[in-house]
Amino acid sequence: MRAGRRQVIGRGSGAHSGRDPAAKLPALGLPIALWLVVCASPAWPAVSFRMETVDSIRDVGRYASLALDPYGDPHIAYYDVSNADLKHAYRRGSAWTIETVDSAGDVGRYASLALDPYGILHIAYYDVANADLKYAYKTGAIWVIETVDEAGDVGQGASLALDAEGRPHIAYVDATSRGDLKYARRVDAAWSTEIVDSGCSTCFVGDDPALAIDSQDTVHIAYFDRTNADLRYARGTAGAWTIETAADLEDMGRYASLALDAQGAPRIAYYDFSLIHLTGRLRYARKDGPVWTSETVDDSGDVGVNASLKLTTQGEARIAYHTHHDGDLRYATRAVAIGSDATRTDATTTAATGSDAIWSIATVDEAGSVGWYASLALDAGGNPRFAYYDGTNLDLKYAEGTRSVGLPASAIVLIAFTAEPSPSGAGAVLRWSTEPPPATLTGCRLERADAGGAWGTLVALTHATSHTDPTAAGWSRYRLSAYNERGELIVLGEAALSFAWLPGARLSAWPLPYPGGVLHVSLGAWGAPAERSAQADVTLFDLRGRRVRSLFRGPVATGRQLLEWDGRDDRGQPAAAGVYVLRARGALWEQAVKVVVAR
Repeated sequence: MRAGRRQVIGRGSGAHSGRDPAAKLPALGLPIALWLVVCASPAWPAVSFRMETVDSIRDVGRYASLALDPYGDPHIAYYDVSNADLKHAYRRGSAWTIETVDSAGDVGRYASLALDPYGILHIAYYDVANADLKYAYKTGAIWVIETVDEAGDVGQGASLALDAEGRPHIAYVDATSRGDLKYARRVDAAWSTEIVDSGCSTCFVGDDPALAIDSQDTVHIAYFDRTNADLRYARGTAGAWTIETAADLEDMGRYASLALDAQGAPRIAYYDFSLIHLTGRLRYARKDGPVWTSETVDDSGDVGVNASLKLTTQGEARIAYHTHHDGDLRYATRAVAIGSDATRTDATTTAATGSDAIWSIATVDEAGSVGWYASLALDAGGNPRFAYYDGTNLDLKYAEGTRSVGLPASAIVLIAFTAEPSPSGAGAVLRWSTEPPPATLTGCRLERADAGGAWGTLVALTHATSHTDPTAAGWSRYRLSAYNERGELIVLGEAALSFAWLPGARLSAWPLPYPGGVLHVSLGAWGAPAERSAQADVTLFDLRGRRVRSLFRGPVATGRQLLEWDGRDDRGQPAAAGVYVLRARGALWEQAVKVVVAR
């Protein structure tokens, strides 16, 4: 095993006081917002962090889970301790909006948030009062809530991911009699659950699960075997699992966080606690082919609690985590050393050369006991975003990191990348700027993906700073890459067409309440060129999110489209009296109407 090298910007050392991440919350002061500039080694860009308080009403912010929507705006699901509610916060511009998702009993612990390709929110979480696993998703302005599993004490440690079709998959703990690892997936309107790893009758094997899904819809789960103090890893599909130990015998695996590289190879950040030294360190494990290797990221004190791992488009590891000994939020970035230089590749260079990894570590926030329940996201440019709990002030906080341009010669920084509708009304105009400028590079590559499809090459090699795509669709996304002087292709970032131009829709239905006969439905779409159409889906759901009737699925052009519903479900049976949700959804828009059936 080859240990990683570190360049640490941080403080002191200390001791671990227990398993609960919120058990030790020293009282220190905290300003509401500030800028922190970290001057990193010349091998990495300097990073500036901006912090702000999102929610400060009594005790809020534990179990924070962060995701970015297609606009790049942050969304955070979290637990309101004071009211025992599940809450959701999101930011548009500079203003935060906060809403309660579920308030039925004590709900919201172990919140896990994901957004599907349409920007629809999905949350898995634990219902303490009923000891159930619950799931919520938002359709229009309505949160639909359902129980996934209620067989015993189930749902702690919930970890949610969505497959390529936007279907939810959840890993969680069954703590009914021991601690099994369970897995749930949505199949049409029903949930299917199964045990992945049950160990023995007295074993606790499924702690701290982290779930990810690769491009082939294969499920990967990292988790902690508390009985044997091992980091474990399961891979497979429903009913067929391969399970193995991911770390060496001296390693543990609490607070595991899992990410997959472009080839579907697992990378895991985790906390390694020593019973001898009563302190912990942050470790990073990776599997290339059949071999697992692990390395130390940070051992400067008791560090690594609540690790949150993400990979950049180049496969570089980024980890947010809490330092238990001094109550800071830290951020670790990984590069690979070749001789005296540091490259910007992770997955390919280490596997090929066996070179040492170098970790650069920065302190994001040190104002009080902060960084609990850290959740990390990366924007299209690879800049870090953090959601976390401030244990001193009992607040939910959010931080953004921005890289400077003081980079080594082998690095390329994307300064701007935009996609705007063409002035002619057909197609899109793309513009970009980099440091160094494109004219001094080997060249740039431009790719396009439509409606969730695969990336295809638009321009193989160019030194220009703009390009017109005459066949752009309202849902087109673009990816810009560049070749550096070593011939390495580096993905710089993505852009989508201006949302003012993207297709939208307005949905209406009448008569309401619906007494029977024919329900008339109008779908008005706009924003795309008239000669081009967009895909849309119009479906009626009950309040548990189960599909009742599919009214329309296919291309819809700009203009008005009229549909009808005869009051029957997909099986031809009359729909029962009650409240339903009629939802129309496209690639980047959604509308919903409440339909009351009164018979």
